[in-house]
Amino acid sequence: MGVTTRGWMPVRVDREPSGLVVDWAFLDGVRLDEPFLDQTLERAMRSPFRLLVRRRCPVAEVEQWAAHRARDPDGLVLHLSRCGSTLVANALRARAGTTVLSEPPALEPVLASSPDPVRDVRALVRAMAPEDAGSAYVLKLDAWAALDLPVLLAAFPDVPWVFVGREPAEVVVSHHGHRGWHVVPGTLTASRLGIDAATLAGLDLDDHAAAVLGRILASAVDGVRAAGDRALVVDHAELPDPGIPRVLAHLGLPLTDDDRLAVASTYALHGKNPHLLYADDRAAKQAAVTPELRRKVDAWATPAYRALRGLAAPS
Repeated sequence: MGVTTRGWMPVRVDREPSGLVVDWAFLDGVRLDEPFLDQTLERAMRSPFRLLVRRRCPVAEVEQWAAHRARDPDGLVLHLSRCGSTLVANALRARAGTTVLSEPPALEPVLASSPDPVRDVRALVRAMAPEDAGSAYVLKLDAWAALDLPVLLAAFPDVPWVFVGREPAEVVVSHHGHRGWHVVPGTLTASRLGIDAATLAGLDLDDHAAAVLGRILASAVDGVRAAGDRALVVDHAELPDPGIPRVLAHLGLPLTDDDRLAVASTYALHGKNPHLLYADDRAAKQAAVTPELRRKVDAWATPAYRALRGLAAPS
């Protein structure tokens, strides 16, 4: 294309009549150190230059634009939501020379509506690779991306991945306080969830949340069975230790002594807000599980959770 894209990253994908179009932002010198990539992008866009000077290309050209650095990630992190996956991502980020792309907003439009999602997801993620070829990078996806595991496994057939789970009733309780996008009725289509539309429309909020979590868990079970040794299941109850060291080892990310200290220093901090201390909230979440909520979760999600736990290797 004749113009360098060094320092540029694809940050958003728009649906236009001509197809999916990728919006790039100039992020040279911007550290990706917030818990979520959209937080970093919000900070970066406070710069008038970065806000006003943008580039765009069709999704089919995105990897070509970043050909100088395009490569597969060193690992993928998928999860159930409210399960400690951000704690895992922060620990990975503390390892020297490791970039974590945490829930890039550009991926959802591709997973939801690309006519060739395997090709386009692979190209988009490869175009997000760090400029430094010696730097490891890990992609942490949104919780609902697990519904598209067949696409992700086809796009990255040789990349190791992790699924972080949690007892689903605890997750539903967590969503009572602030519901995530994927458990709000109407956000995920019935076809994407694999649930009859009429059935889905008739669910109350807790049934709907349990149904979504159950489908994510069932997709994870199928994915782990298909991937074999490439997949690792880690539960919230195993975090931070021994779960996080297992994740690092599975993704092939060795630690120096300094790395071990840096990674361990993240264990005491709240995953989404590192200004707060981490606190184990399992007992409080379980105390909030009413018999009615337990019935709903058992109907929709518990069997898949038990199947997933059965696939986890001994810690």
